[in-house]
Amino acid sequence: MTRPDPSLWKGVVAPEILDALRLASDALTHAQVRHVVVGGLAVSANGHPRATKVVDFLVGREAFVSHASGLMTVRPEVPFQVRGIAVDLLSPEAGEDFLEAVLAQPPGSIMEAPPLVYMKLKASRLKDRADVVELIKASIDVEEVRRFSRRMRRRWSQRSTSWRHKPKPKSSYAVIAPRRGVNRVYLVKDTRRGTAG
Repeated sequence: MTRPDPSLWKGVVAPEILDALRLASDALTHAQVRHVVVGGLAVSANGHPRATKVVDFLVGREAFVSHASGLMTVRPEVPFQVRGIAVDLLSPEAGEDFLEAVLAQPPGSIMEAPPLVYMKLKASRLKDRADVVELIKASIDVEEVRRFSRRMRRRWSQRSTSWRHKPKPKSSYAVIAPRRGVNRVYLVKDTRRGTAG
């Protein structure tokens, strides 16, 4: 399996993003929070160099404080922004021990392609799916990703299926987009919860 290569960031990722990455990683390390680089930076290091405007980390649960009321907050020393650049923190959900295993890597490591593809497909945004396509075109080890996916499918089948049956929002709204002097109306599904249509 090809290891992620941060040298692919050079000339593609803005220097201020890389500075934010270093500062945020140092802060997380100092706070003793397990973390690995994910998102656009990990996509770039795994073979599809592309720009990004945020720094994404997969972090351990120790980055958060769980309150008796059920409220969960971020620990005060955990960064969520560096010089105006957002730092997004993602955490493994129950049953995602394979992502917990990724957090055993040295702090600030870059996530390898198989679990990164899992996270991208789980996010299910078009941008994330496009990242997966570009990673495949960039010659990631597709067989390794398939083996990883088969292992994950077995684990998913053992998990509760309640997450699959969450009610989907039924609201939608119209977007009017002027194009070449003609207004086009697009019907867009509203994925925000609790939004009236």
